[in-house]
Amino acid sequence: MSEYFIVPIIGGVVALLCAAGRMWRLHRQTPQHAPLIEQANHIKKGVKRFALRQLILFALFVVAAGVILYFFTEGPMRFIVVSLFTGAVLTVITGDIGLWASTSGNIRTAEAAGQNTFLALQTALRSGSVMGLAMVGLYLTCLTPLLLLFRRYVGCSTLTLECTVLPVLSGYVLGAGVVALFGRISGGIYAKTVDVSADSIGKNEFGLEEDDPRNPAALADSIGDNISDIGGLGLDAGESYVGSIAGAMIIGASMKSISLTYLPLLLMTAGICASIIAYYLVRMPASGNPHTAIFRSIAAGDLLALGFGFLIIQYMFPLHMAFRITGAYAVGIGTGITISYITGYYTSRILPPVVGIAGMTEFGAATAITEGLAVGMRAVGLPIIVFTASSFVAFQSFGVYGLGIAAVGLLAGSGIQVSVDASGPITDNAGALAVRAQLTPVTRERTDKLDAVGNLFNAAGKSYAVISAAFTTLVLFIAYKEVAGIEIIDLTELPVLLGIILGGAFPFIFSALVLSAVNRISAQLIKEVRRVLEQQPMDSLLDMPQVNALPIYEPFNLLVESEAFRRGILPGIVALTVPILIWLAGGESMLGGFLIGVLVSGTMLALFMSNAGAGWDNAKKHIEAGAYGGKGSDSHRASVISDTVGDPLKDAVGPVMDILMKLIAIIAIVLVAV
Repeated sequence: MSEYFIVPIIGGVVALLCAAGRMWRLHRQTPQHAPLIEQANHIKKGVKRFALRQLILFALFVVAAGVILYFFTEGPMRFIVVSLFTGAVLTVITGDIGLWASTSGNIRTAEAAGQNTFLALQTALRSGSVMGLAMVGLYLTCLTPLLLLFRRYVGCSTLTLECTVLPVLSGYVLGAGVVALFGRISGGIYAKTVDVSADSIGKNEFGLEEDDPRNPAALADSIGDNISDIGGLGLDAGESYVGSIAGAMIIGASMKSISLTYLPLLLMTAGICASIIAYYLVRMPASGNPHTAIFRSIAAGDLLALGFGFLIIQYMFPLHMAFRITGAYAVGIGTGITISYITGYYTSRILPPVVGIAGMTEFGAATAITEGLAVGMRAVGLPIIVFTASSFVAFQSFGVYGLGIAAVGLLAGSGIQVSVDASGPITDNAGALAVRAQLTPVTRERTDKLDAVGNLFNAAGKSYAVISAAFTTLVLFIAYKEVAGIEIIDLTELPVLLGIILGGAFPFIFSALVLSAVNRISAQLIKEVRRVLEQQPMDSLLDMPQVNALPIYEPFNLLVESEAFRRGILPGIVALTVPILIWLAGGESMLGGFLIGVLVSGTMLALFMSNAGAGWDNAKKHIEAGAYGGKGSDSHRASVISDTVGDPLKDAVGPVMDILMKLIAIIAIVLVAV
């Protein structure tokens, strides 16, 4: 039994050591280009200031949640408060590590791109892997001792197993979820309001290129990309990772089996080993295609995770049982691969869906937006079919527990997946730095090549996150039913039906709050950008050297920062309080119906928004590559407009939706448990 605790701790420590080693190697790549260093320092300053304000916001809500839970619990359940704080702190640390790695990796990737593409890819992946490995290492290293400590406190018999696991895991996931929710909302609002103002005015009205330093929103745009695409990714991925573990372990505990309860920890350890090996398998093929190099690495990581997982399972269980559990685990891994392929089809800039959106820009922004909406809606179908089929097969393999293990399999390779997802924004920011520091044009060409690959994997990662959230929420819903002692949720009961209707509407209401916040702030920023640029006549502005007008950036940065926090609080409060109000109004049955409604509409809405947004974004990039008149054409202007519609959907609302689904489910579990 000791291996249930020793192995995950060792795996977590190894991951942390690897992350530290890559941090050290990254630090050894000393930047040499003075203008590049100056630009990077300004980005670091803005990121640090925003991260500090986020920390204050996190502390307020986590402490408030901890105090409430302390007074509403008693006995062993009060341990949930310790778990809450631990989960929140680890999530914050994960996000901050990601921000450090990205702000350090941006400048080094830009310099590496001046030498060759593969060196830039290696540097970006090294930067991304710092956060990826630190995330999985921190969660396993700290979660396992917490379980061990509380297990000794309440006892280790199968009768007390459920009482041990429930308070630890529910508090852990709740703390991570609260931090991830507010971090994703405020970071997404910051990044997308700046993006909208930079593109709407700088590109369309004044004809400035992407990342042109004469645009007063350019520096804030880079700051926002780090905060949202890196810091937000770390918060989101960490919450998803621990959520999948929690769902499977709670179901295992309800089955009164120690082996089934702790198996998810061992499988995640196998995933860590696979991710570490997969990182070293990244090799640029003879064609020089970075997409092929990354895809081979991820595929190898998935196969290794499956192989290592089978060895662990067959060691712990009889062979006939091991094959059934491994089948469910393989379903999760296969689902992730399939979803990535489907998303790649709908969002690749060289395949029919995105090319179709780009073609519609010849007739104006309206037709491009309509086509993007159609692509986003079509992109919901296949992932949902895959999800339902996978859920059915996993259930047939090993019942409800099979669903939990499938969710674990989907996220077992998080170490390499997060590394790849993070490398895309890092190369994007490296390209922006190269422009503002006036590096050679070939440097920007190389970063753009890597950024295009990164966008594809980033879009796949968003759909991947949505489906993993659907799996985890489904498992947490079943766990809620077990904890609440509900044998059957009768759909003919009025409270249940009303709960489903309210749950189906809630993701739309929540999305509207976030989108309204983005719009209100964007309106202010658009006025500010236009005011600054109108101070220079058009001809003199375009003839002005591309030097960084830093004095006009700082007020802009402070404005968007304060507004992003102020307007991001309301959606977060609504997300935390509505489940409680539903429970108080209609009891456990209505809350169960509410969870069903949120799961269904939240999954559909998140898939639609992420794929439609990515389609518009890549249609713009397709045109900027020379199609339909290229940059500066009417088609390009139409694509910029449609992209500004999609940006808040795919980067502000969509990524929050998968957090919302899981957080509401864990709040429900805590409510019925305490």
